[in-house]
Amino acid sequence: VVSADTMEFGWVVRPWVQHGTTILSSFVAFWVIMVASRLFGRLFIARYRTTTPRARVEWGTMSCSVVHALIVSYGCLPVWIWPPASLTQDPLYGGDPGVQFYFAISAGYFLWDIFAVVIFKWPLPFVLHAWASFLCMYFTLYPFLNLHTAYFIGAYESVTPILDVLLFASFFEYDSTGLYIVKMVFTVWFGVCRVFYSVYVVYDQSILMYNNLDNMHIVPIWVWWGIATLIIQLLQFKWFADIIYVALKPGAKDDEFIQEQSRGDLSPRRKEELRNKKRSFKN
Repeated sequence: VVSADTMEFGWVVRPWVQHGTTILSSFVAFWVIMVASRLFGRLFIARYRTTTPRARVEWGTMSCSVVHALIVSYGCLPVWIWPPASLTQDPLYGGDPGVQFYFAISAGYFLWDIFAVVIFKWPLPFVLHAWASFLCMYFTLYPFLNLHTAYFIGAYESVTPILDVLLFASFFEYDSTGLYIVKMVFTVWFGVCRVFYSVYVVYDQSILMYNNLDNMHIVPIWVWWGIATLIIQLLQFKWFADIIYVALKPGAKDDEFIQEQSRGDLSPRRKEELRNKKRSFKN
């Protein structure tokens, strides 16, 4: 009998053999959600019918991201807070079927994300983020670093619904004092989950891996994990810097900042253009 573990590249196919049905179902489900959300907007939302093609794409991607975020933050964050014995006893290679189900959903989502960012021509940072996230979620199903992955996907995605509230508000051109408070909550929560506390989690994960170099199971997975962690964390620092820029300069055009930050378009030149718009509006 030939199994994934006995094949030459069994480490590549093993997660798919064990979780492929969930990954593929998730991938298809997010395409269905995107198409259904855009159809709903076209039929029932006047603002959707009068907006730009790019904004309609963003409507669909926001719908997918908020569904994914709510599912995986619900399923993964409690595992970091109250980890099962299988993960505390072996945080490196221990696996938990319950949390792996949510990892597989997330792997399917990021597989969808890879196709979406390419098809809809999103900026390079989002292409890198999609690939790095997909491969992390895929190879954690080996299993590998399930406990730390539960934090990364659970805590990071708990930020996403707040961002999507801001993006939907921007889509409908809604603004209020309450929305400014939401922006502040988003900024603080992003900083806590994706920047400050995540530095500790990355450090703890790195020490765990360093102390087990003589127990390395699959070298490519270890190497990729280090590269992907660096890519993802550097992107969080970049995006947090953009968010702080927004938070310190509230004004009439904040919606444009929030919308473009979600796409990673806040180049120095674009920041200056939007800052000039604010000045013109105030004058």
